[in-house]
Amino acid sequence: MPSLHHSGVCCGGVGPGSPSSGRPRRGSCPDRGSSGFPGVVTSASPDGSACRILHPFAEAVGQTTRHGKSGSILGSPCAKAAGGGQDECMLDETLTYALIKVVKTHRNQLAAALVPLGLHVGQELLLNQLWKEDGLTQGELIARLGVEPPTVTKTLQRLERAGIVYRAPDPDRPRVGRVHLTETGKALREPVEAIWAKMDEDLVSGFDAAERDLLARLVRAIPR
Repeated sequence: MPSLHHSGVCCGGVGPGSPSSGRPRRGSCPDRGSSGFPGVVTSASPDGSACRILHPFAEAVGQTTRHGKSGSILGSPCAKAAGGGQDECMLDETLTYALIKVVKTHRNQLAAALVPLGLHVGQELLLNQLWKEDGLTQGELIARLGVEPPTVTKTLQRLERAGIVYRAPDPDRPRVGRVHLTETGKALREPVEAIWAKMDEDLVSGFDAAERDLLARLVRAIPR
């Protein structure tokens, strides 16, 4: 995904895959070699006005980016419109929309993978904190997860009913309750970590090592 910006695959400016005029030949599209982006397959509309990017990320987004149109997911159309430009703000062509679509697809895949373990998305993140340090308080879980207290309360209740965690008073401070993993909860660690590792691998399966590193650095640099 980050490589699309500098590779010239798509198409609204000068790059390795586009002529200096910013306009492709009729019916042409940057190919795998000219894009400089491994794993990308492109196809052109009959009049050459649009390229279809068939990378796993682009497929998840379902996005078609257009030659000569600044209102693509790479061109910040809303920012230009807000600044007095002529382009309309096309929400479904923004980078924000593309990211939301990718996250939604990825989350749905994760949810399906967790079903056989009897878990819902988000529960494994709470368990992950307990795998790191068993016996945390509810307040500590809230702080570490960065979520609202009711969210942790409901998650703990469901995990307790499933026999995955249990609560017990702190032996030194009986008023303080601590959350512990049951044997079932401890046994979930290996399969959950395997699922997350596979999700990570699938996410970047179309990238080489340098692109994977670039993607990781860019995503982690986005303000939370």
